[in-house]
Amino acid sequence: MNKENQPGNPRSVTVFGGAIRITFCVERESTDGRYSLYEITCEPGSGPPLHVHSDIDEAFYVVSGAFQFQIGEERLPAPAGWFGQGPRHIPHAFTACGSTPAKLVMVVSPGGLEEFFVGLGELTADREADMAKVTALFAEHGMTVVGPPVPVPGHDETA
Repeated sequence: MNKENQPGNPRSVTVFGGAIRITFCVERESTDGRYSLYEITCEPGSGPPLHVHSDIDEAFYVVSGAFQFQIGEERLPAPAGWFGQGPRHIPHAFTACGSTPAKLVMVVSPGGLEEFFVGLGELTADREADMAKVTALFAEHGMTVVGPPVPVPGHDETA
């Protein structure tokens, strides 16, 4: 395996009308599919819908700003320095809190959500995306949308 991910210009995509930017720091090809690593920057009030993975585990590290996470039934504040996991078969989501963008690093294992994120960027170029199509895209990639994004007091709109 001993492959290196060379620094440079990693691919990135924006989703939900530009409210979320996902940078592909380490893609699945660099790890023989074992994992992928993404840097995710979210505008305040933005985050994915509550969802479940059938075959992927996720781990999150908050780099800056703050998030509200939901993992299972539990809602958790996640300030900079927080680490948490979104195991397969457990509903999870996050929403950026506060008045400035928040950033986290996400590792998925096995790797390979890159094409899902590219497709999501195409479907959600407009923030008012067709959620039926978004839900279908999640399903095509082994995920089930089970609820809306995590609500954050003071933010009426989430992505």
